Amino acid sequence: MPTYKVRQVLRDLESKCEVVPNNNGSHQKFRNPKTGQTTTVPVHFNKDMPQYFVKEIYRQLGLKLDY
Repeated sequence: MPTYKVRQVLRDLESKCEVVPNNNGSHQKFRNPKTGQTTTVPVHFNKDMPQYFVKEIYRQLGLKLDY
């Protein structure tokens, strides 16, 4: 099963979405400025994200997975 690096996913989301402020702990919230949709992304740098999980994050934000 293909996986993605957490840093790679976060970098891409930060370029396409707004980071919702006041994030504490091991999760970060993102908001798509075009649709207003938000989702929470776990930030565990020592683990990779499975492809199905990354696809679900992008679907929840109304984005297409480009890579």
